[in-house]
Amino acid sequence: MLNMSVSTVTRRPDVSIVMGTLNRRCLLRRTIQTIRENGFAGTIEIIVVDGGSTDGTCDWLARQRDILSIVQPNYKTRLPNGQLQRAHTWGEFINLGFRAAAAPWVLMLSDDLLLCPGVIDSGLSAIQRSTAGGERIGGGALFYREYPRDESYHVKLLPGGIVHINHGFFNKAGLEAVGYADQEAFEFYGADGDLTMRLNTAGWRTIALEGCYAEHLQHRTRAWAELRERPNQSSVDADMALFYERWGFYASGEETFEIRRWSDPEKTAHMFWRISPLTCVEGVLKRLIVNAGWYQPDCSGVR
Repeated sequence: MLNMSVSTVTRRPDVSIVMGTLNRRCLLRRTIQTIRENGFAGTIEIIVVDGGSTDGTCDWLARQRDILSIVQPNYKTRLPNGQLQRAHTWGEFINLGFRAAAAPWVLMLSDDLLLCPGVIDSGLSAIQRSTAGGERIGGGALFYREYPRDESYHVKLLPGGIVHINHGFFNKAGLEAVGYADQEAFEFYGADGDLTMRLNTAGWRTIALEGCYAEHLQHRTRAWAELRERPNQSSVDADMALFYERWGFYASGEETFEIRRWSDPEKTAHMFWRISPLTCVEGVLKRLIVNAGWYQPDCSGVR
C-alpha cells in the first residue's frame, strides 16, 4: 500500500531520500517499497539518480509519480593505460541528489538496502532531539547488516569514535557548509568516509541512531563478480592511499564497530530471497562457515 505521506505536494518536504542506481530495477523497487510503507507521518520526496540503466529501470522510474528521477549516464571509459574508469565519480553522482534535495534532512540510501518499519520517523525524531539542545548534528547513521551473511547489525566507527554514515541522514545545511562530497579526489572508495570526516572536523557531529535498522544485501564474492566485470583495483588502492594521506588512517580495515543484536518482527530481509536467491544462498554458506569455525574473520577493533 502506498504511504500517503509520500506525495507530490509542493511544500517543503520533511525528509529527502537520495539514492543512486544502475541496472538493479528489482532491488530498487523493493527499496522504494520499504520507503513508501515505512509509516512516516511527515512528507517525503524521493530522488533517484540513475546511471543510464538498460534493464528497464528508467522506464519504471518514469511511471512513478512520487519519484524525482535524474538520469546521468555513468558508463565506463577506457584510459590510455587500458584501465576502465567510470565517467563520473561517486561524489559527482551523489551530489546531484544532495543538491536537488529540498528537505532540511537528507536520507542517503543504497538501492540494495531495505528499511525496517518505522526507521524514517525514529531516525528523524532522534536527530531532532539532539539538535533541540543546541548541538550541531551533521547526520545520523542507521544500524545495518550484510544479509544473510551477518546476524548482527552495526554502525562503523572511524578512529576517534567518529560515526561513519554508510546509510543514514545528513543535515542539508552541513552538506552545504562543507561543500558536499568531494567530486574530484576519490573515484568511489573512501568518498563517504571523507565526507563524514569533513563534517565532523567542521563541527557537524555524526551520531548513531539507536533503534534504527536496515537490511543491506551482501555483495557477491569478488571471484563471482569478476565473471562479469573485473574491478579496477588500482583505483581502489588510489582512493585508499588518498584517504590515508588526508586523515592518517585507512577508510577500511582499521575502523571499529558498534554491534547490535535485534530481531525484526516484520522479517523485512526475506524480500531479498525473492529478488536475489543465489546471493542469499552464498551469504548463508558464508555464515555457516564462520559459525563452524572453519574461517575466522579479523575481528581486531570490533567491540
